[in-house]
Amino acid sequence: WQYPTCEIMYEALAEFDTYEGFTHNIAYAPHGSIHALIGGTLNCAEPFDQLLDMGMNETHVMQWRSLAFNGLKDMFREGHLAFPKYCSLDTPYSECHATCKDLDRYLVERNETGLAEYLALIDVLGFLDNYNESTKWGVLEVMCKSGLGSEGDNLESASPMDISFWPIHPTVDRLWQYKVLSGTFTNEEWPSENYYWGTYGDDGDVAGHGPDDSLPYELGPLIHDGFTNSDFYEFSRPTSPNLPYIYANFHWEHCESLGYDFRTMFS
Repeated sequence: WQYPTCEIMYEALAEFDTYEGFTHNIAYAPHGSIHALIGGTLNCAEPFDQLLDMGMNETHVMQWRSLAFNGLKDMFREGHLAFPKYCSLDTPYSECHATCKDLDRYLVERNETGLAEYLALIDVLGFLDNYNESTKWGVLEVMCKSGLGSEGDNLESASPMDISFWPIHPTVDRLWQYKVLSGTFTNEEWPSENYYWGTYGDDGDVAGHGPDDSLPYELGPLIHDGFTNSDFYEFSRPTSPNLPYIYANFHWEHCESLGYDFRTMFS
């Protein structure tokens, strides 16, 4: 992971001329890495140390541990995790964490289909592709029984409660506003399928992310029940008077000193 640089921000505006491409990109390097760096993944050092003891490549293990939260998120999204019914505030993580629902049964049955599905979600970059089945299942057992770690506050849905959230997402708004105002979109269509990029570019259709999915809340008299994502996109356009502000310019002197003058994009 790295902090977004002037180069990354500039490329987000310069290299993508469709809304689909722009949003797929903006979710990652221009902003997503900040959440991973600030939030971090906790309680995962011990299981990854065990993977080293099992003979896994050290470079792969170090890369994988920085991405551990992806497996936790994706296993949860697919409904494969079980959780304790109750934990007191002083319960240690070792006694209060997620587990993989059917792991023990899959291991006893040597259910290759079920185990492969778990591995595809936990090992998204295929670090285990060149290992034998016994090693893959052993690694999966270590990962699942350790709880797959826990996410720091800035890496999950509570991230707006962290003050560092607020310099991050308004910058994404600012990039989008400037992209629209610069007139450099050739296609602003919100795709009706494959509109959600999950972990590292897996196309998919996820409820709530489609153009015609309704927002699950009301935001005053202008945004009502049944207001869709597409409605909100049009509502928040910088060329409309609905929202109280747009940024006056994109004059970033610190980027200009490095050779990235965003003002040159404006036609």
